[in-house]
Amino acid sequence: MRVKFFGTISSVFLLASISNGAELLDLKSSISQQNMVELFSSEGCSSCPPAEKWLGTLRHDPGLWKKFVPIEFHVDYWDGLGWKDPYASPVFTQRQRDYSELWRSESVYTPGVVLNGNEWLAWRTVGASGLMKVGDSVGVLEVKEQSKRNFVVKFAPVSKFSKSEYFINGALLGNDLGGQVLRGENSGENLHHDFVALSLKKASLVGKKGIFEGVLDLSNEKLGVKPDSLSVAFWISDKNEKPIQTVGEII
Repeated sequence: MRVKFFGTISSVFLLASISNGAELLDLKSSISQQNMVELFSSEGCSSCPPAEKWLGTLRHDPGLWKKFVPIEFHVDYWDGLGWKDPYASPVFTQRQRDYSELWRSESVYTPGVVLNGNEWLAWRTVGASGLMKVGDSVGVLEVKEQSKRNFVVKFAPVSKFSKSEYFINGALLGNDLGGQVLRGENSGENLHHDFVALSLKKASLVGKKGIFEGVLDLSNEKLGVKPDSLSVAFWISDKNEKPIQTVGEII
């Protein structure tokens, strides 16, 4: 489905796991950019389940968290066509629209796949192999959990990526989500979702002598559903909003 719109540019993301009673996270990237793949989807879209199934297979790929970080955003522009997606958010819809504006496109659609901030149509043919490439040297990202879901962030960009302003983005993710759809294009289907964004937050970093630091507090994020397992995604962006560096780990 494609929808015409007018919008503005917004944010982008990264990934790592967390659960009740788990040890505090201490994550550090390499200097090379880790690939970030985003799937824009909806339970109301009949062509989305195959894309979600593909994204779910990445849970068992050896490159997960080492070579790539996957995130699934559910949009809400299908909600008025028979089935309200419980994971959809207008924030995620706006994210897709911001990407589309960045690409100078006049529409959004599902399933839509984005790789490192760029529209990625080759996912159907190259699959996970397209996520294994080594990225450019961009800088090292460190994310340390100082208390439950409260994180201290440090980003040391390489000189050619040195900018005056950086942001840290974070999202809580749910795995093993889904259930039966009762109406709409997927009526009667039992759907399964992984890497589903359940929240999205952004904070600015303060630079000093080439190092950018800040905090991102996800402790007060309210989740509308209870996933079997919970993860959290982090990524660095600048004012242009494309992902620059990301890290990840699965529980």
